[in-house]
Order: sequence, then structure tokens, then C-alpha cells
Amino acid sequence: MEPLVLNFALSAGSAFMLCFLFLFDIPKVNVAANKWLGVFYLCLACTFYQLYLHKAGLSDDFQILVHLLELSRWATMPCFYYAIINFTNPEYSKKGALVHLIPSLGFLLFSLRYVVPGFIGYPQQLPELTFLGKFIIRYFFTAQLVFYWLLSFRTLSAHRKHLLQIASSIERVDLSWLKNLMLVSLAMILVNFFPHNGSLLSNFIPLLYFSGMIFLAYYSIRQEPIFPVALRQSAPSSDHQSNKEVFERLEVEQVEALQARIVKVTSEKKLYLNPSLSLPALSEALEIGVQDLSYVLNNGLGKNFYQFINELRVEEAKALLESEKVKSLDMLGIATHAGFNSKTTFNTTFKKTTGFTPTQYLKLHSQASLNTQT
Repeated sequence: MEPLVLNFALSAGSAFMLCFLFLFDIPKVNVAANKWLGVFYLCLACTFYQLYLHKAGLSDDFQILVHLLELSRWATMPCFYYAIINFTNPEYSKKGALVHLIPSLGFLLFSLRYVVPGFIGYPQQLPELTFLGKFIIRYFFTAQLVFYWLLSFRTLSAHRKHLLQIASSIERVDLSWLKNLMLVSLAMILVNFFPHNGSLLSNFIPLLYFSGMIFLAYYSIRQEPIFPVALRQSAPSSDHQSNKEVFERLEVEQVEALQARIVKVTSEKKLYLNPSLSLPALSEALEIGVQDLSYVLNNGLGKNFYQFINELRVEEAKALLESEKVKSLDMLGIATHAGFNSKTTFNTTFKKTTGFTPTQYLKLHSQASLNTQT
């Protein structure tokens, strides 16, 4: 047996360990989502174990076991997708959850007569797969991997867009660790497209899978609590009909008046200095409905909530950089006083808004002040 083949066994063992951690709620956070993540790792463990048996030349000795392990492959990515859904929306209804597991259930029903002793018409050995059967198992499974990864990516992207509509600081709630988890899973899916036989690269496929498992474990264990449910409940609907209803009850003059009021009150009271300011909180402070506020920001000012608040914070930071306070504050202090709760977000937002980093802006202002004095 080639030493590299043992990496399939190591990958299976790692996945079983992660399955245990998440099914038994060891992280103590994101319980529902982690249950699905645990099932995903269970399916992944079975897949790697099947690959190990095949590459080790043991598949003929354990035909029934290999057939049973094949069942898990069909449920792997649907379980991953349901984990993503529950991470991005803890209130997700579990009704209809079996819809995406229909291929797995179909394969299970097909397998009963081959793996259950005493079943009607129970044969003594597994049939030889036809060309169509091999084609379905190979290419339908590959298509399923890609389909559910794209579906998961779309769900995560929609979550980020949702955050930008209701939160002014998203670095602690944007599930960046989950984005990294998805990138690793994509890399492992791409490995599936490599030629598995007859090439030099195929010898390193087991090692690539095991490396992927290490990163999956790292990002899964480092997860943070998911987005607060209460904030999501108060969020504006992105449904077209909802925006249409708002538009119909707000005249152009009303939109303009609300727009001026939003900018005036938010700026004068410096509400943006609250690093945890959310759309519902601003709505309450301005005494404007959440739906109306969201609509006016998006269609009146042409900005989402995140852009609106952070541009005001950038203006506050510019004022601080141009004032005497800059002598007693470092850049982190400037960021904190301007309402940012992350220096990274401060630097990124400042550069995107002004075209300069905070340090560059300070140097330019200092140079301009010297030129004025001389």
C-alpha cells in the first residue's frame, strides 16, 4: 500500500472527529447549524473511507460496505448547504428539509435489495454497473457538488447584502470564517476534477484532501456566534412588493423631506458614533419606520445603511485628523473616536471613500498646513 493512500484514512478519521464535536455540541454555539455541519462531516468521513478501501485494493472484499458508503456521498453537499442556511438564518424552518436529500433517499431505496438480508428478491452479490449507472454516479455527483456549492455561495452572499442594509459594523457578524470554510471546500471540489489515475498529480490527491481537512477543521472550530436573531426580525424585507408599497405611500416630496431629516438628525446628534448602531436603532431614534428608512436610504440617498453610516464616520475621522486631537491619538484612537470598532474596517472604508489611507491623508493635510503658514 502506498503511504499517500493512508491520507484517505487520516482524512476519514479527522472528519469522524469533527462529526463527533459538532453533533454533540462541543462548541456550545450555533447548535442547529452545527448539527448539519456534523452530519456533513459524517458524510465526508464515509466518502474518504470509501476512497481508502478503493485505493487500498479492498473494495472487492467489502462490496456491501463500499455500496453503503456510497450512500453518504449523495447527502454530503445538501447537508453542507443546510448548515450554511442555518448559519445565515437561525430561524430557518426545517419543513421541507428532506427535499434536497431525495437523491440520497432514492439511492437508499435502490440499495435495500442488495444490502438487507431477507429482503424480497435479495441477491447474493451486487450487480455490475451499466454504463448509464457509472455515468450517473460519477457525473451527477460531480454536478451536485458544484450546484450545492454555488447555492451555498449565493446564500452567504445574500446574507452579507442583508447585513449591509441593517448593520453599520459587520466585521463581527459577517461570518468571514464561513467564507474561508467555503473557499477550502471549493478547493476540495476542484481536486475532484483532477485525473485520479495515471498521472503524477493523482499520487498527491490523498495528501491534498487531508490538507483540506486540516483547514476545514481550523475554520469550523474557530467559528463565532451567528448573527443576532432579534436584529434579523426587525430587518426590512428585500421583497419587491414591499418596496413598491412604500413607494406608493411616500410622495417624492415626502422622500426628500425624510432624506433631509435623516441626514440632519444623524449628523447633528452624531448617532453614527455608536459602533453597534443598527437600522432598527436608527429608525427608533429618528421615529421613522424601518421600511421607510431603508427605502429612503436606498432610493433617496442611493446608499445602503452600512455606506451611509460609515461615510459619516469617515467625515468624523477626517475632522479628527485635521484637528489638534490627532497629536494625542494614534490611528486606532482616531478610528474608535469616529465610531469604528475595527482598525481594518476604518482603513478600508477611509481609503474607499477618500482615495487615501488615513496616514496618507494626515500627511497631505500636514503638508498643506505647512504650505499655508509659509
